[in-house]
Amino acid sequence: MSRTSHPIRVGKWITFGGVYALLGAIAFHSDAALAETTSAPRIHIVGRSRIDVQVARASGKVVIAGTVTDDTTRPVSDPRVVLSIARGAPGLVGAEVALSATLPDACAGAPLPVMESSNRVAIPADREGRFCARFLLPIDRYVAHLETPASPLLEGAVVILPIDLNVQSVVLRFDALPSILSLDDATTSIALVASTEDDGASAPVRSVFLQLSNESGAALASAFTDASGRARFIVDAARLGAPGPGEIRVTFAGAPGFGPAVKVAPVERHTRVQLLAPDARGGRLPIAFPEAGALVGVVARPACLVRGCAALPTGTIEAHVGETLVGASPLSQGAARLLATFAVAAPGDVPLRLSYVTDSPWFEPTSDAWVALPARPPRPWAKWGSMAAGLALAAWFGAIRTRRLGTPRARRRVVRASEEAPLRTRGQADASGWRGRVVDAHDGTAIADAAIRVERPGFEHAETLALATSGLDGAFAIESASPLPSDQLVVEAPLHIPWRAPLPGRGQYLEVALVQRRRDLLKRLVGWARSRGGAFDAKPEPTPGHVRRAAGEARDIAGWAEAVERVVYGGSVVDATVQSAIDRMAPDAPALAAANTRSRAHEPKG
Repeated sequence: MSRTSHPIRVGKWITFGGVYALLGAIAFHSDAALAETTSAPRIHIVGRSRIDVQVARASGKVVIAGTVTDDTTRPVSDPRVVLSIARGAPGLVGAEVALSATLPDACAGAPLPVMESSNRVAIPADREGRFCARFLLPIDRYVAHLETPASPLLEGAVVILPIDLNVQSVVLRFDALPSILSLDDATTSIALVASTEDDGASAPVRSVFLQLSNESGAALASAFTDASGRARFIVDAARLGAPGPGEIRVTFAGAPGFGPAVKVAPVERHTRVQLLAPDARGGRLPIAFPEAGALVGVVARPACLVRGCAALPTGTIEAHVGETLVGASPLSQGAARLLATFAVAAPGDVPLRLSYVTDSPWFEPTSDAWVALPARPPRPWAKWGSMAAGLALAAWFGAIRTRRLGTPRARRRVVRASEEAPLRTRGQADASGWRGRVVDAHDGTAIADAAIRVERPGFEHAETLALATSGLDGAFAIESASPLPSDQLVVEAPLHIPWRAPLPGRGQYLEVALVQRRRDLLKRLVGWARSRGGAFDAKPEPTPGHVRRAAGEARDIAGWAEAVERVVYGGSVVDATVQSAIDRMAPDAPALAAANTRSRAHEPKG
């Protein structure tokens, strides 16, 4: 019999892909460190431990053996598995067995088990995650409880394993099961072997019925074992499940003389992503003036769609002219509208290359899509018209100013909102509400799809009085009837730190600058290193790689610094979930959480 654990808490996956291709390079990080981090494999900040365990008999003793792996099937080095055993069956558990009286012993070549109490024994595992121990148990029914504790990078895992010594234990093993299953194929073949093991001798279990399912319990296929104990399942790929991480389970309900068994293996279900430009006719988009910005709609379609897959790819769509990136936009509900901007010298068709940048491994890019953009340079008369309108407007303002009495006001210097001054305001003629833009605090680029709210704090929760969303240029307009002095303006974007401040007076044009979460993670790591001092500080500025190396044997600090390094420089999407996961790894998590809270409530300056 065998059993694979379910994690106590599902970890948060972080994969490389990035929102934009340029986010992987930050100016103040060395080229060497960047090369080191961008070549790193995909990781997740809070992973999941798995215990795969089976029961056999040898020399009159019960053998409990297995492996501890993470959710990428890699062995966990030197874990500790804590075992307790109770009499009874699942749901009818009786008293715990005094394991100290069962003569616990190690299998050949395995580390010796260590008694933690009379009823609990710790079974050490080797560097390959393998553990094995033997116990002298009377013939009866038992329930074994196996647990591996959590580590800084992995959640703990628990297995509840029924053991019935009145019947033979069945061991189930997958035969070369791939860790990645393609949803684009018509069918998938999965093979498994059922056997018994007694005193080192293995015998096939013939003509027994096995059921195949996924992690949700959905039945995929069934089969009987042949004379060699082998069963082969032919599965319709459309029934495997949605793209992403999952499980393949084989269940043996038991048979006369044989106890039940379950075998679980982690898998990833992948599909390829194809790009379509729905506005293109015959491969050509409508005529555009790209110097002012050409809006291009793109749909990302999973290849498994033709087999009934309902997944919506995530990631980023990029547009290139030659090797030059001319536009990018994140996917939303499997579609994106990007603004391609570039100079045009003469009318003609410009080949526009559309590429998909994935942010998760189970959506695989395919070949780029090509469309022709009939581009036109700016109309000369449009330039002259703009100049004439500008001159007329300047003359009108000049005439008004000459009629004013008193000394003219000094010319106001226009300053862009930034990280130091996250809000810039100026008066406007329309006093019925607020207009403005949401920009990135570092480079001043527009932030699209940001949520702008007017909130009124209450005793139990804040009431949303008005809500708006920024456009592709970051612009927004919002109205609120009868605002009170206590009302607040809140601006949020998925990849940026939320901003909150007292609601400015009506008739103001607002420019709000949001700080990227990845920059906030890096800034607070640098602040921690400087406050810690000693080997952690460096000139001109400590980097995550420096902190990781300075940590030495302090695995909590090194793991935190490595996680910050990989998500900041690796191009992964850093949203609130990712940031919270990394914050929980910090050596001084409460202090960093407080700093994060303070950074989310900027006071307006300027």
